[in-house]
Amino acid sequence: MKICIIGDSHTGALKRAWDNNFSSLERNVFDINFFASGGLGMAGLKLDGKKLLPSNDILKEKMKFTSNGHTCIDLTVYDFFLIYGLRAMPYFTGGVFYSDIVIGESIKDNYTNSLFFEILKMVRQVVDKKIFIGHCPLLANKNKDENEERLNIDLSNQYINGISLANKRLFNLYGSELLAQPTETIAKDGRYTHSRFSKGSKRLDLAGIGQPHPENDNFHMNDEFGKLWLELFLKKISLSSRP
Repeated sequence: MKICIIGDSHTGALKRAWDNNFSSLERNVFDINFFASGGLGMAGLKLDGKKLLPSNDILKEKMKFTSNGHTCIDLTVYDFFLIYGLRAMPYFTGGVFYSDIVIGESIKDNYTNSLFFEILKMVRQVVDKKIFIGHCPLLANKNKDENEERLNIDLSNQYINGISLANKRLFNLYGSELLAQPTETIAKDGRYTHSRFSKGSKRLDLAGIGQPHPENDNFHMNDEFGKLWLELFLKKISLSSRP
């Protein structure tokens, strides 16, 4: 089963988890290629026929590095696609009533002007395979880890319901699906990643590969987070590929 993952620096957690924490048995089932560049580097991707090509040498080298040698993305050879990060954000529903029109416009505004959506549209022009979207991780905030004895159900539902609504109103129209991050990574507050998953996160970029992010970085997650995320994702595509 061939999987293409296209992303930004957040993809580092997934790639390191795949490189270091999955068995040879799993590698025999899943063949994953990672294509990533920090920041908005993947904005340099251009569609040429049935391939996504880097439009500059810097992106070419970063793609070659993260994919172990590939300098372009041949969209025809993959069974599934995952676009991870690249300014994709979660969507939260709220307690205030809004009309369907307002909600629909809100969802479009939240997603359609982002880099990941441009890449989604390019991939969809070429293939009809399922495309999954992984939003940037919920921020980590140690002050939100244990602020309640139980998970805040209302806020948690705002997250899960928001993901479901975004899929219904937008992503399903493109044969794609926005994924929620694993529930065990979410703090009891319901809107943040538990801070333990941000500790020890490492850089993806060529110049600083393997170097830790600053201690106050609450955007990037570590390999433990990456492992849990990938396990959930691979389980999902395994189930979806069954007859």
